[in-house]
Amino acid sequence: MTVALAEEMWRGHTLAIGQMGRISGAATVGDHCIWCAQPPGDGAVCLLTEAPWRACCRCYLARLAAMITWCDWHDHVARCTPCKHGARCFVARGRRRRHQEAATLLGEPLRCFPCNEVVADRDLVVAVIWEGDSSPHPGYAHVPCLARHTIGGRS
Repeated sequence: MTVALAEEMWRGHTLAIGQMGRISGAATVGDHCIWCAQPPGDGAVCLLTEAPWRACCRCYLARLAAMITWCDWHDHVARCTPCKHGARCFVARGRRRRHQEAATLLGEPLRCFPCNEVVADRDLVVAVIWEGDSSPHPGYAHVPCLARHTIGGRS
């Protein structure tokens, strides 16, 4: 019997919840990885307790690294005075770079939530939590876009 820690269960849920509506076929019954659609093989990770969704170790670790580096970047932005005022911050820049390196393994470009444009390396961007229809989503926003849009009920 495998026992999952609460933090591990939260990670699996957070990573999998964004896939709702995109999973089909053998992945819905746990026979394939929900991301790469290949058999998950040895070391498969069970993502949700209420659904048989599983991930192969490679896909899970890539998404976990992206999530951890995003959280590190987001936590810094939330506490840093220059970041809160939309100023350039070298610490935030370093954390963004670490996240971008991890996110590159996912094969999806970073996109600004408000304008849906791909984030360019030269853009001033922050990690944000976008309040979606069903749950909050970690993501990104250009600083100028934040000035024009309301995110999570705050300007």
